[in-house]
Amino acid sequence: MPESSRRAVMMMLEVVTVAVFAVLVATGKIAG
Repeated sequence: MPESSRRAVMMMLEVVTVAVFAVLVATGKIAG
């Protein structure tokens, strides 16, 4: 796998992780 696409995948995973975390925090605030 080329280095550039590997970096792109890592960036995408980071964005997805942050988004999921934000949704979980928001859901927790709504539920709590």
